Amino acid sequence: MKCDFLFRVRGYLLIAGDWSLKVGDNVGRHTHEMADELKGHRTIGRLNPNESRYLRELIDSNVPPRKILTNLRDKNGRTSTTIKHIYNACRRYRKSIRDPRTNMQYLLKSLIENKYVYHCRKYLESGDVRDIFWVHPNGVKLFNTFSTVLVLDSTYTTNKYLLLLLEFVGVTSTKLTFSIAIVYMMSEKGDNVTWTIERCCDMLHSKVISPKVVVSDGRIRQVYQIVYQVIK
Repeated sequence: MKCDFLFRVRGYLLIAGDWSLKVGDNVGRHTHEMADELKGHRTIGRLNPNESRYLRELIDSNVPPRKILTNLRDKNGRTSTTIKHIYNACRRYRKSIRDPRTNMQYLLKSLIENKYVYHCRKYLESGDVRDIFWVHPNGVKLFNTFSTVLVLDSTYTTNKYLLLLLEFVGVTSTKLTFSIAIVYMMSEKGDNVTWTIERCCDMLHSKVISPKVVVSDGRIRQVYQIVYQVIK
């Protein structure tokens, strides 16, 4: 279409049900030579079986796509694979692992398999999940050991479902931070925040070791009052 090149394609339906396509050159011929640089071509940039196997290993190790591309180029300096090919391959691989489960089903399956502590709230009418709270087993141990300082921070528009992501962070005696829990909430209303903080405080073995200092920004309204009521 870009160079106004006309060509004719003829398809044949085979007995097995597959199609055979043949491109005829009786309408016209190519008006340009083969490009010297094949970078960007979909077929040339495809990963070979060994590269695909190596990519899956890196994805399982949580290596980001750009570093995956760097590692592939280090192994094969003549590769024509681009970052777009890597993103597409990562998406297909993750989809193959998740299917036929939905995103929520796969999340719950992963939490159970990795022995996470998690809680869910559902809508009574539809049964859809409205809030989900999870924490790594090591996070429970660290929170019971270093529970003096509790930091709450929320982020917005980080996922296609527009769910609010709330993270609980603790501080050790050596001034290092660690992740306590992660929560997806439908909103920042008092009911949602109260339920979330209650689930966090339920991890403590005793109210004697409840948080003494709570740090948050102004977007999580009434969080200090809620924390005080839950701890009290």
